[in-house]
Order: sequence, then C-alpha cells, then structure tokens
Amino acid sequence: MLIIKVTTITNLGLACYLVAARAFFLRDLNVVTVSLSAEVNTTKFLSADYEIIIPNKPISTGRYSVKGPLLQLSLGYVFRGTHKNND
Repeated sequence: MLIIKVTTITNLGLACYLVAARAFFLRDLNVVTVSLSAEVNTTKFLSADYEIIIPNKPISTGRYSVKGPLLQLSLGYVFRGTHKNND
C-alpha cells in the first residue's frame, strides 16, 4: 500500500502562452492533429509538502515547488467514424 498526501498552495502571477497547431485530414476522413505550446512564467505557481507512507518503511516527507517555462508537444488522432452503407 502506498499513500501519498499532498497539500498545495497556488499563487497568482503573469504568464505568456504561445500555441501553434496543425490538423491533417486523412483519406478516410480521420484527423491527425499536432500542436506545440509554450508557457513563459517565472512565478512559483505550485508549492507543496508531501508525505509518503509505505508499511514497514520509514515515512518520507519533503517539500517541492514548480516554477518556470513549459514546452509541450501534443499529438492527436480523431476517429470520425465514417462508414459506407452498401444498401
């Protein structure tokens, strides 16, 4: 059994988001999407204390935080569900 307990504190700040996306239509009318997004942010937007409890092991505690820029690549495939009827 693994128990993870997290307490979060969020701070408001300014951020700049940039997104570029492209969709490609395939012959069967399904769609492939590709997107690249970036976030420029220097504000610490997540700070948390954690505690991990595993039976018969020492309890592990600590603090972590997240701040700074983000770069994300996303791929998607959309099934349009088109079928030909041979009636």
